Amino acid sequence: MENADYEVVFGGTRHVDGPNYTAEEGEFELYRDGELLDVLRSQQRVYRVQTTPMTEAAIYGSLHRDVFVALGDNLGGGAWAVRVRVKPFIRFIWLGAIVMAFGGLLAATDRRYWRSVKAAAVAPEGAAAREA
Repeated sequence: MENADYEVVFGGTRHVDGPNYTAEEGEFELYRDGELLDVLRSQQRVYRVQTTPMTEAAIYGSLHRDVFVALGDNLGGGAWAVRVRVKPFIRFIWLGAIVMAFGGLLAATDRRYWRSVKAAAVAPEGAAAREA
């Protein structure tokens, strides 16, 4: 399967027993320009208590884009539904959150805000007008 500049090759599935779930794990090789980037493993899990299937996506992350591969339902005969998504600039969402947090810390250290709080605590509004 090809998606954007990437080629994904499905290598098959294997059964996995986790601490509180059983899963079918799919193995996917991710290529770009004929070069192997990573081997991704996505799971279709069934938890013992809930007995509802959940998908654990495999993610290949880079600065410019993330590639998500999710193993879907078993279609029978060794065929599986697979979702491949290429999401550009996902890392910049986290960078934006870091910039906003830094801006909040910078604003909290501004002396102009501290002086007005101290002045209000020492002399409440209208106190000088009553004395005169």
